[in-house]
Amino acid sequence: MNINKAMGICFKNKVKIYPTYNKTLRTWNIVLDIDGNQKKIPKQIQQKEVNDAITKSYIYYANKL
Repeated sequence: MNINKAMGICFKNKVKIYPTYNKTLRTWNIVLDIDGNQKKIPKQIQQKEVNDAITKSYIYYANKL
């Protein structure tokens, strides 16, 4: 499944995935927002890994829906 199709499925089901920056640790976390309920994924990632992590997350959650 490609990212465009995965994002479309997630958006229709009110699932959003986005990064947040942790200033203290200088790392990023991925936030999963399902219909307004936010869950921070505890794994911390570096800036160069953000796009890949978001892409994989959208595809994973689209397959679960």
